[in-house]
Amino acid sequence: MKNNFYLLCLFSFFILTSCNQKETKHIIVKEGIGFENIVLYRTTKSEIYKLFGTDYKQINHNNYSIEDYYEKLGISFYHICYNKKRRIEFINFDRNFYGKTSKGFDIQSMTFNDLLKIYGTPHWRFSKKSDEIKFYYGDLGIEFCINKKEEIPDSLPTSYFTNDIYINRLLFKYFKFVYGHDKIKEFTILLRDTVDSKSLYLGKSEIDSVFPINTTKESFGILGNRLKVKLPEGLKIECEDQQDVVFEKNKQSFMFNVTDFNCLASMNMKADVAKIVKSWGNSEYSLKNIFIKKDLSIYVIEPHKLKLDDNGNLWLKSAFVKNCDNTILYLSFDINSNAWYNLRNYQKLANEIIKSIQAGSKQLYSKAEIVQIKTQHRKISINKPTGLIYTKNIGTDFRVFVFNKLVHFSEPQSSMLVYIGNHPNYIYNQSDEPVIVEKKKGLLFGQDVEWNFCYKDKKKKFPYTIEGICKFDSKDDVHVVLKICSTEDIELFKKSLPETQY
Repeated sequence: MKNNFYLLCLFSFFILTSCNQKETKHIIVKEGIGFENIVLYRTTKSEIYKLFGTDYKQINHNNYSIEDYYEKLGISFYHICYNKKRRIEFINFDRNFYGKTSKGFDIQSMTFNDLLKIYGTPHWRFSKKSDEIKFYYGDLGIEFCINKKEEIPDSLPTSYFTNDIYINRLLFKYFKFVYGHDKIKEFTILLRDTVDSKSLYLGKSEIDSVFPINTTKESFGILGNRLKVKLPEGLKIECEDQQDVVFEKNKQSFMFNVTDFNCLASMNMKADVAKIVKSWGNSEYSLKNIFIKKDLSIYVIEPHKLKLDDNGNLWLKSAFVKNCDNTILYLSFDINSNAWYNLRNYQKLANEIIKSIQAGSKQLYSKAEIVQIKTQHRKISINKPTGLIYTKNIGTDFRVFVFNKLVHFSEPQSSMLVYIGNHPNYIYNQSDEPVIVEKKKGLLFGQDVEWNFCYKDKKKKFPYTIEGICKFDSKDDVHVVLKICSTEDIELFKKSLPETQY
């Protein structure tokens, strides 16, 4: 009896399978268009029901699209919810489908390696959160999907959609090795991106060229002439205030950035740098070299392994500089992925620039001064006392003024930020960390304001922040944020801000 039941089930399975084959085996799917009389963006759902009947499962995808899934056929038809005519915009085919694409891909028998032979290099769509990996051919109007069977290595950029040749070589090599013999889960046809776009070329090109880059004979001031460095030959900087330097050739980019830490070096700069490196991840970075010069010291940090970031760049190295005025500056060196082929020359260039660093003519200014903050409708004066470092950022529709207390690197640093513009937002609302907020009435530049005292816990320990927002003039709002690290700093900032009480 059991044998008869088994044979009956087996017979039913073959009958069902043969029916699926019979119904869909003759279908040729045209990439970016449709199949038989069904055409993307023309055929409607009502026409689909007339052709295939009502034996389908309907799925609502977050009120964005509606899917009608004909499981026996292995075909799903999608329309967008706001499309009143319910025209078909995507068609999906899974492993119950027995037809082929116009280029000859057969989901029943072919593997990922076969897919690459037929269609070439795709755009890759994947992320660490998703359980699927998608291979997209926008110029043809087709996308393939495969189940992810292992975590994507950190050396590969995730959620990437790129024309970058180096990145695509990495992805091509990885996916072919790991998934080459796997079957495709499903594929989808959709409207083509372009009609005449070309597949990516992974052979030699001008990007692969290797060439030396020499530095200039003379040195140039950067960051307001706080430092002087030699630059790549042929590169000119616009002004001495420049913080970012970019050298480009043959689609290769070499970048370095200079940042002022606005603090003093402690008695043990090497220990300070080691502390920073540890906070980055002690196993991935290390202090490689120390250059001691007459007027400054340079501490060079390098990664143990070069990795692509989310922007497709590689961080080469960085350097902390203890300047002649005992302040700390930071330089970071990066290349884009096209420059990978010329890696040794860019590493050499970074080393030459680091070795060329000299103290500039300007020192960090921490003396007392009056800072004017004005718009078309109002002007105020901030009394900056000795020991505060002042920087500003003026945009088209905003102004940001920052005042940092000059302290040693290892000490907590109090600060004051004044933002003038539209749509300010409390910083504590933007943080994931829990805070205890106490609201107090007060004044800000002579106007009534509700101050928000934000503490990490009920003990109200330092550091904590104080925030207030009110109108600055008829057009702009003002947002003041104080980071308080000591009792004396409470009064320090209160005296600096005119007509202010908190």
